[in-house]
Amino acid sequence: MTSSVGGEPAERWYEPAGPDEGDPSAAWPSGGHLADPPAAVLARHNARVLAAGRHGAAASTVYRADVLLVPGDLPRLHPELFDTEPDALDGQLNVLLADSGLYLTRMDEVMASASASASASDEPAAITLLLRQLSDRRPDERPARLPELELDAALALRYLRLAARDTPLADAVAEIGLDHLLFATTGIGGMPITEGHPITEGHGDPGRVPVAVVGPPPARRTRARVRGGRRPVVAVLDTAVRPHPWFEEGADPFHVDATTRGWQPGPGTPPKETTGVSDPLIGTLDSHAGHGTFIAGIVRQIAGDATVLSMHLMHGDGVVYESHLCNALNHLYQEVSTGDPHRFVDVVILALGYHVENANDAAFTGVLGKALARLGQCGVLVVASAGNDATSRPTYPAALAAAAKRPLTPLVSVGSLNPNGVRATYSNTATWVTDWDRGTGVVSTLPPFNGSLSPALSVPAKVAGVARASLDPDDFTGRFARWTGTSFAAAVFAARVTQKIISVAGKDALLATDPTSASQRVEAALAACRS
Repeated sequence: MTSSVGGEPAERWYEPAGPDEGDPSAAWPSGGHLADPPAAVLARHNARVLAAGRHGAAASTVYRADVLLVPGDLPRLHPELFDTEPDALDGQLNVLLADSGLYLTRMDEVMASASASASASDEPAAITLLLRQLSDRRPDERPARLPELELDAALALRYLRLAARDTPLADAVAEIGLDHLLFATTGIGGMPITEGHPITEGHGDPGRVPVAVVGPPPARRTRARVRGGRRPVVAVLDTAVRPHPWFEEGADPFHVDATTRGWQPGPGTPPKETTGVSDPLIGTLDSHAGHGTFIAGIVRQIAGDATVLSMHLMHGDGVVYESHLCNALNHLYQEVSTGDPHRFVDVVILALGYHVENANDAAFTGVLGKALARLGQCGVLVVASAGNDATSRPTYPAALAAAAKRPLTPLVSVGSLNPNGVRATYSNTATWVTDWDRGTGVVSTLPPFNGSLSPALSVPAKVAGVARASLDPDDFTGRFARWTGTSFAAAVFAARVTQKIISVAGKDALLATDPTSASQRVEAALAACRS
């Protein structure tokens, strides 16, 4: 099966290169299994940990238990794989699964957007197939005897590949993969330092802490005074970017919600972030409440003339579904490829990551790699955080920075430095980490969230004459915080690149958004940041 990038037939960008080509994923470092996410996180997302050695996995990963991820062009290129009608079970995928006691089905809205008649320009980057048990169907439709197989996407994928082996369907089925969970902190693929790497683990940072900022907002010129002819756009695919006194609104806002520009997040994306609390009975703040706003504030401090495009993909616990990420990247590609400079996106920040189960499996980064490569071929810079696991095991998408086959503007990955410039102990470190920047003890913006925790000491006014208290650990009504992680190192580096794009732009230079011009701008900005 062939794929295309930027509308042209092309080899697989970001495809695993194999051991003889120096692919960083070709061999796992020792100790490849990392800490599992908490059981509550797995239950919330109906997810499982795939341990090394199970269902053909070479190393551990985390995935949605009832979903398989399919390239968006597969129904067009191989319509025979899919049912002709919902639940008809006549597609070759369900024929292959017939003896397993499992079947696959698609949601109606997905079927409409990924039908065999859809054009390549209209199809999503990924569709999801929902895994179900045949025993759940109407009694008169159940086979007389069913094997006792659990509802497990990894098991179903293994069964599909074995059943398709040595058939004409083998290559097409190999394109199907798990819908991985990407993490911004907990366990596998951790990004900011909170529950995943607290001070008790020796990294020396207590996590998100309220602070006071007493200076004025960073400078921001009017749009007419930005020499490039437009404001560069930094896309933040994260938790929602919330209003803040530093974020200008009105006719020329600092941040824009992508849903106001035609992006449709789709089913299963996170609910609106209002209070930062998912469990009102407990009232504690979500581990990643305000994460996107914090990243936007970093951009505001360093590249104040830019615009942040917010795409709310991340749940409050730091989880992002691979399928949602792929389709968000595909939306950006569709915007960029219009040729309209006012719909262009210059930089994308991905403060998240996951670990793959098989180093040379074509499906393990196939859909995500293609979505990223399309942007790179358009001259868009993607900046990915390296991860907080203190390991050299490849974290994706960051490790794609070292792939043998890369697009016009390759992805860069960023590890974290302490304030003194020393590499942080929590940061992943490997040859695939291309850049380093400050990520420890960073101060930035946060929504005015206030959780249920209380100060360790509190003296009422009737006792002391005036109320007194120690620091309330989750009262962010002051709207600023200190936080730590490679998430923020990536944001700092991305913001510095953006500022270089602004500072060297000639009159109306940013209106040239063809791939060559955009790529040359990024290349010059990267060189300036690295010098």
